[in-house]
Amino acid sequence: MYKFIVGIMAVSLWCANPAHASQEDVQRALRQGAWDKAYALAQDNNGDRFTKSLATWYYLRFSSIVAPFATYEQFLQQHTDFPNRSEMHGRMEIAFLNSDPSLQEKQQWFKKYPPQSSRAKALAADARGRLSGKEFALWWTEGDFSVSEERYLLQKYRNQFTVAMHINRTDRLLWEEMGAAAERIIPLLPSDQQKLAYARIKLFRRSGNADSVIASIPAPLQMHPAIIYERIRYRARSDNYAGVEELLLRAPSNLPYAHLWWSYQNRVVRDAIEQRRYATAKNILDKHSQTRTLEHVEAEWMRGWLYFAFFKNYAPAAGAFEHIYQSASLPISRSRGAYWAGRAYEASGNSSKARTWYKLASLYPTTFYGQLAHQHLYPKTPLPLPEFMPPREQEIHNFVRNNPLAGQFQAYARANAADLLWPLIAAEIQKSHDPHYIAHFSTLARMMKEYPLSIKIANEAMIRGIYLAELYPVFPMPEGIAIEPAFALAIARQESRFDAEATSSANAKGLMQLLPSTASRVAQQHGESYHEGRLFDPIYNIKLGSYYMHGLLNRFDGTKILAICGYNAGPGRPSGWQDRFGTLSTTSFKDTIQWMEMIPFGETRNYVQRVLENYHVYKHILRTGIRTPLRAEETLIQRD
Repeated sequence: MYKFIVGIMAVSLWCANPAHASQEDVQRALRQGAWDKAYALAQDNNGDRFTKSLATWYYLRFSSIVAPFATYEQFLQQHTDFPNRSEMHGRMEIAFLNSDPSLQEKQQWFKKYPPQSSRAKALAADARGRLSGKEFALWWTEGDFSVSEERYLLQKYRNQFTVAMHINRTDRLLWEEMGAAAERIIPLLPSDQQKLAYARIKLFRRSGNADSVIASIPAPLQMHPAIIYERIRYRARSDNYAGVEELLLRAPSNLPYAHLWWSYQNRVVRDAIEQRRYATAKNILDKHSQTRTLEHVEAEWMRGWLYFAFFKNYAPAAGAFEHIYQSASLPISRSRGAYWAGRAYEASGNSSKARTWYKLASLYPTTFYGQLAHQHLYPKTPLPLPEFMPPREQEIHNFVRNNPLAGQFQAYARANAADLLWPLIAAEIQKSHDPHYIAHFSTLARMMKEYPLSIKIANEAMIRGIYLAELYPVFPMPEGIAIEPAFALAIARQESRFDAEATSSANAKGLMQLLPSTASRVAQQHGESYHEGRLFDPIYNIKLGSYYMHGLLNRFDGTKILAICGYNAGPGRPSGWQDRFGTLSTTSFKDTIQWMEMIPFGETRNYVQRVLENYHVYKHILRTGIRTPLRAEETLIQRD
């Protein structure tokens, strides 16, 4: 269990008031992201060792000022159960190297703590007298050395450096926009590479005329991938996506730092598909180069969708969709890949393989595509949600009494600061193989009315195949609610995770995330009194949010998808999208899915699917004892 002990640590970063520092002061500073302030206040709060430990943990991880390495060392030794130890070891390593240690100190340190970063690996090898070869070249490219370390290595190993090592280091630094560090190395480059590097700096700093900057680069290097990328960014800032497309088509197949290119690839591909220039979209997607899971899954889905829906070439489509299922780990992505693989095999006439993939998708019954797969296979069967594990109140009391972190969670929840403990709880859940342990934490969060955390914990359980009641909280509904209760719950779950006090960056408030201007107008239309502070009252917020959604349903002739789009992206967007992509079908749910996947905003595409999947789950939950077949397909085309 957690050892809530912290040693005496020097505090000189923030001027605290030792006479009045309290647990609430520390928690407030932590919730504001004022790490240095929270740490300083915690040292003056002698009564709460856990809060000291927590504030120190946040400070050591996130402060812009790296603490003395002894502070990290002491914390890591005394708090062996706090998470993110590898990350903190990395920051401790930086703190040690920044202290300008002697050769002997480095030797002793790296015997005790194996080096983690390329910078540390190079300096550790130097301390052992073994810095050479391919490893040196790699570490020189990847290491974030200080000015003095660079100078030292360049002097001591001047005969081992090659031009290629300096070119590679400069290239990496410039991709990561570390211009000052790159400028120290550029004088060591050949003349043409110097011109390329200085041009890149000017382009990402937006200094100088872009055409003049590019003209200063030697002709053979003007189509260097980094220059193409900077030109793409320059054109995108001017909304010149025809120019972006032209450059993407000229880009090489193996893109460096491919994840940086994806937002431009995605936008251009979607534009090309909308304009029915499918060959252009294919050329860009076939060389997308994405390797990071998030971008890779989306790029492969786009590639499969293009082959399936527009080229009617089902073999490569199925291959792309299968690859998504195999490479993704989250239920939403796996069910999406499996469902579309089923569609591809079905279209090609291979009903056996189609059924296999639909079955795989249906294993995720709380996801949009898993629900569609289930209805396709079992049209007369209710949504196959496992029985939710019921809360056991006495077990929860015992859990709090016997688990220090659970006890702290309860105390922090009472102080409205429970979210500060989520990283610690998440780490404990990751380590636990006991489903009851996870269920107890989720139930405790729900009992303390910490619904967003309760849902987060239940989501972690769902990934392991454990379904908890806390995954879908049921709030009391106001009398005479204007829309189906299941629909209101579906929206609230997606909008706020049932955080009644939520306020977004756009100033949307409460369970259904209403803008004050919208809420005021809706209240006036329906004869309700209005006060902005009441938006944090769950019943009042749901009432106004339901009125607003009812108005959207009326505006769009009862079409849920269009109303959901309007709720997320603004009421004017859906009509414009129908003008662009065609009127939403009232007969073919497959055409409706196709329309939905054409929505140009990724946030809105995701939002629509999440609300619909929530809606089907809530319909199931609210009809306890009534075995009603799932109607996911009908939801896509029906008019209320």
